[in-house]
Amino acid sequence: MLIHAGLNVESLGTPVETAGLMSDLGLERPQVQALAEQAMRALADEWKDIGLACCKVRAVR
Repeated sequence: MLIHAGLNVESLGTPVETAGLMSDLGLERPQVQALAEQAMRALADEWKDIGLACCKVRAVR
């Protein structure tokens, strides 16, 4: 499985049109850091939940 998610802090130099959290949306560095930490914690929790759910079921053929 491949999952890609991106939050651009700055939009300058991105290969496609993007909006930067600081450069375009006006967030300050502490806000960006807090958002990143919250997102990473949520992703880690979700990943753990997926792993636990996979252990609860058995394949049906």
